[in-house]
Amino acid sequence: MSNQTVRHLIDRLRRFPAPQPGCEYKGTAIVRELRKRYRECTEDFTAEDFEFLKALGLPRSEFVPRDQAPSGGDIVDLGGVRYHVSDTSCVTLNNVQVSETIAVAVRAEAQPLVDARDEKLSSPQELLKEAAKAKRAGDLIRAEKLARRALDIEPGSLFAATTLSSIFRAKHDPEGAVALTEQHKNCSDPWLLTTRAAALQDAGRPAEAGAAIKRAWACSGGNPSEELRNLYARMNAEGVVG
Repeated sequence: MSNQTVRHLIDRLRRFPAPQPGCEYKGTAIVRELRKRYRECTEDFTAEDFEFLKALGLPRSEFVPRDQAPSGGDIVDLGGVRYHVSDTSCVTLNNVQVSETIAVAVRAEAQPLVDARDEKLSSPQELLKEAAKAKRAGDLIRAEKLARRALDIEPGSLFAATTLSSIFRAKHDPEGAVALTEQHKNCSDPWLLTTRAAALQDAGRPAEAGAAIKRAWACSGGNPSEELRNLYARMNAEGVVG
């Protein structure tokens, strides 16, 4: 798919008379193809294209520039109805959350847009930011994929390792989180040590978990995170800290 293809389709569409009520529109097939192109790569459409398509007034030609989507999400046209998919995958219609059945279908329709944006991410910071969003939205597959890419770019990044470890834990894979953080077990980063301690505890390795949580606490410099405070208190109550 290319910008030239979009230009060709738009030029063809301009040759048809505007749609009239009660009359079959001759450009319907072209509009359908443009909608497919739009879902795959919004950036191929110019501001002039958006204005032209908007002026057609077709129920299925609601092409909207991404920067006009509320809350930085996506506008998705499904069955002639425009839905908004937020950055946390919440699907709404006129600011009202829709049923999960509809939401699943809308998210599937929006997936090509998400995939295209993910492919353009190149910095570890961007990748980890989106990974955190995906984790909060419950999309652990996408979250892991993004975090792994960040770690591939910066193999020694403690931030990337911490993020990926937390995703493993959310996937109920504590052993995966333990293996990932093993090489950093003697580091001084309280965030990584905290997620490692939690993973060790979940993996049934209390002695190692206790050592990790005590090291995390010592490395926090008297300013532990809420997660570290809560985990330390729970493990202390369970006699793990010792």
